Amino acid sequence: MSWQDYSLFQQQHEARLKKAAQERLIRLARAARPPRERAGYRALAWFGQRLAAWGASLSERYSPAPVKAACCAPSPSAARHA
Repeated sequence: MSWQDYSLFQQQHEARLKKAAQERLIRLARAARPPRERAGYRALAWFGQRLAAWGASLSERYSPAPVKAACCAPSPSAARHA
């Protein structure tokens, strides 16, 4: 390997190291961003709230009527009259 080859190899290696360091910094910066800054966060949050409200209203509307537990057990007033 000649001195010129080694010099070229060293320059390419340094360029690759610099590029890798830049990409690492970019990844760190993106990961450090709070989630609210990511694209569409507000729209997704609003949509999720609407879905939760809609689900609660559907659950309230279509849930079966509560079953009274007193139907199976004698009431205290019935026991006094017996």
